[in-house]
Amino acid sequence: MRGRHTLVYHAGALGDFLTILPVLRAWRRLDTGGRSTLLGRPAFGELARESGLIDELWDVEGRDAAPLFGDRPLLPAITGRLRGFTAALAFAAEGSPLVAHLHAAGIPWVLHQPPFPAGRLHAIDYHLSLLPGPVPPDSERPVLRPARGMSPLLPKPDRTVLLHAGSGSPRKNWPFHRFLALADLLKREGLDTVWLHGPAEAERPYPPGDPVLRGVALPVLAQLLAACRLYVGNDSGISHLAAACGCPAVVLFGPSDPLVWAPRGRAVTILAGSAPCAPCHPRAAADPAGCRQQCLAGITVAEVCRSCRHRLAAAPS
Repeated sequence: MRGRHTLVYHAGALGDFLTILPVLRAWRRLDTGGRSTLLGRPAFGELARESGLIDELWDVEGRDAAPLFGDRPLLPAITGRLRGFTAALAFAAEGSPLVAHLHAAGIPWVLHQPPFPAGRLHAIDYHLSLLPGPVPPDSERPVLRPARGMSPLLPKPDRTVLLHAGSGSPRKNWPFHRFLALADLLKREGLDTVWLHGPAEAERPYPPGDPVLRGVALPVLAQLLAACRLYVGNDSGISHLAAACGCPAVVLFGPSDPLVWAPRGRAVTILAGSAPCAPCHPRAAADPAGCRQQCLAGITVAEVCRSCRHRLAAAPS
């Protein structure tokens, strides 16, 4: 298999997108000399392009892409563009009009699967099962290679711990007062704590004097994560980004299933709380109103601090 022009479709959230990076890397190795175009979110695609995993971007929210998701026949210009591809990898729901359009355009080789595994199989292993034949070695974890350099946002990256107390759902967040207690312990050990604040997160009472990073572009955030000493966060897309950038990380899981969604990286510790009802997220039967977060409450500050010390000791300063 050589020299194909492949269309890759994925329109999910950041963490979901990062779980397909091993597929992109394996496809690169299988399709020597080929080119890939991502039909997806440009902000995520830039991360993959910087790391040599794709070559071009096609904005999934652009006007020219909208007809791909409708039931009407495509205009000749769009059909002609699709015919320029010789393969497609589509992470799309069963019955998606996009898959039908890819076949109708005559793309010789269309591989597709729903974007989420149905059972308790890690998302990366599930996505790798889409590929034909054996998977190249060392393809089990996402790898991003952001440009490295000193940043004024992290004047002392070798002693900086990035803390991210948010996620895509409040149910997945370790209690904020425990993050504060952890930050205090880390400062006592001579480390600087810097907080990441997502655009959709509620405001929090961050410690006075601690830097809080807001609105950082993803390529810049990837550089910060690649440079800092340690990252601590909940189950979130940023935690997957930290792992993919090679940052030593401690990631806290409660209602979501680490067997499926744990970030994979060279230096990642997963702490998962236990409760009879876990994992429950995002299962429809879960009752958010009655959730007391017993799973996350079982993860103590002392336990997280021990894991941080272990990661700090194992990573070069």
